[in-house]
Amino acid sequence: MDVTPTSSATIERYGDGGFRVGGVRHEGALCITADSTQRWACDDVHHLSTQDAQALMAYAPDAEIWVIGCGKTMLLLPSAFKHEFRTRQIAIEAMDTAAACRTYNIL
Repeated sequence: MDVTPTSSATIERYGDGGFRVGGVRHEGALCITADSTQRWACDDVHHLSTQDAQALMAYAPDAEIWVIGCGKTMLLLPSAFKHEFRTRQIAIEAMDTAAACRTYNIL
């Protein structure tokens, strides 16, 4: 697991298969918190599993909300994936990546 500490976890831009977070370019899907940025092995939100949900929660156990960027359009997350968050009273929101980046930066 490659974790990059981020002094400023602001998402500055995205596109061309990656993101610029805190001045550093990252390729592929990411899991971003105020403290760090890590590559997330998620190629398709349709295939997210309960194990994926548990891995996210383990990465940031104190998170009260997760924002999932789905690409160009918002997609429905798998029920079992969402259920893992709901049973722990953690909010989960799916949206297109542009909206997810803006929402993350505001939060």
